Amino acid sequence: MNAKAPELSLWLDDFDDIYSDFDSRHFLKRRVSEDFLHELELALAGKEKPASNLILLLPEDKRSVEKERDIVTNLQQFFKNQYTRCLREHRATFQKGLLLLLTGMCVMAADFIISYKQWQHIVFQLLRVLMEPCGWFLIWIGLEKLYYDVQKHRKEIARFLTLSKMTIHFASSE
Repeated sequence: MNAKAPELSLWLDDFDDIYSDFDSRHFLKRRVSEDFLHELELALAGKEKPASNLILLLPEDKRSVEKERDIVTNLQQFFKNQYTRCLREHRATFQKGLLLLLTGMCVMAADFIISYKQWQHIVFQLLRVLMEPCGWFLIWIGLEKLYYDVQKHRKEIARFLTLSKMTIHFASSE
């Protein structure tokens, strides 16, 4: 380990703290625990500089070099997969928001044309009554997705990018 590299340390009682208690499969196939991810997120939030090392502290009598090597590989792959998933979700959310926004603008443009041409037929008046709130709704929802949902995904992307770049080590807590 590089002594000057910023690090992040978490205390664990045993290897099971990393994985979900509700998943009964072999520990390498189990889901990563939400509690573990939450603690990582809290620990990362408290850092001024991004950490480059993740130190998982275990009691000496609970350690196993073979398991540790497998868990490190598993966690690194999990963080990379989550990073990729977040990128896909970000892209899909952005595209959906943009599509909703553009659709809303088209609906509002059609409403404007009907109003500007002063078409008085009942069908056009009914369309105007339906199109105006529909257009505003689509624009509003599209902007909400483009602003709030995309921001949420950016935070997740940054978190999993940081985690995927970390070097993971186990150490004795005593």
